[in-house]
Amino acid sequence: MKRIVACALSTFLALAASGQNSAPSLWGVVPTVWLVSGDNQAVHTVQVPGYQLRLAGFAPLQVLVRDKFRKPVPNAPVVFSFQKPARGIGYCMMDSRANPADHSLQVTTDANGVATLDRLLADGLEKKSSIGCYDAYGPFTVAASYNSWKATFHLTVLPEPWTLTIVSGDNQKLARNTGSPAMARFAPLQVAVRDSAGRGVPNVQVAFMCSAPIGSKIVCQIDGGLHGVVLALTDGNGIATLQQMSGNSLWAYYADGPITVLAHAGEPTATFHLTVGN
Repeated sequence: MKRIVACALSTFLALAASGQNSAPSLWGVVPTVWLVSGDNQAVHTVQVPGYQLRLAGFAPLQVLVRDKFRKPVPNAPVVFSFQKPARGIGYCMMDSRANPADHSLQVTTDANGVATLDRLLADGLEKKSSIGCYDAYGPFTVAASYNSWKATFHLTVLPEPWTLTIVSGDNQKLARNTGSPAMARFAPLQVAVRDSAGRGVPNVQVAFMCSAPIGSKIVCQIDGGLHGVVLALTDGNGIATLQQMSGNSLWAYYADGPITVLAHAGEPTATFHLTVGN
């Protein structure tokens, strides 16, 4: 009997370490929540049409719930939950209708005891997904829990296969000219998107955003609609150019001081430092 219990405990610990949770018994270990499909996915992001965000969409996740007799449990409430990847400023979500702050979602098992997470429909994805991560990168886990038992999926958002570097326009310093209001008009800003071999990557969307320090009276404008973000595609040489203000990169009004322009193409970023004043 001691050997049976020791064997059961050893198997239980091994399954728990691998993300499978089970209930020990005199006849061994009886799984209650088991991974069916979707574990160990690693995906690249795609561009969300019309937005500055990039999105990684993961295929559906499935778990099987079985009772102590190893029979499937229908209509069992399984809660899927996650913590978003550590890198990036974005967020992840599991349901198109949910608040991005919601990190859990309940799914009921079907007649075969299988719970499927596949509620996400998003622009840029061709099929329903289990979870989508917007501008978030790196490994993360999704837990599927039923009562006190759970199974864990391991997912990864891969980095973009390129770098982003400044080509021209950094460190400009311009005085505001006369007029109402007086403004400084900065020359175009350019960045290069290159692959691992140093070749330019065409048709990559780069987002440009300008800002001034907190408390500054400077107003910077990079597009005629005051949207605050300009999207530019790289050309055949992998160069993206910010020049939507009548050929200028931006206009700055009302005060002197520093301005930064952040360019990003997914995770890679580049920062321009500009100065208004003599």
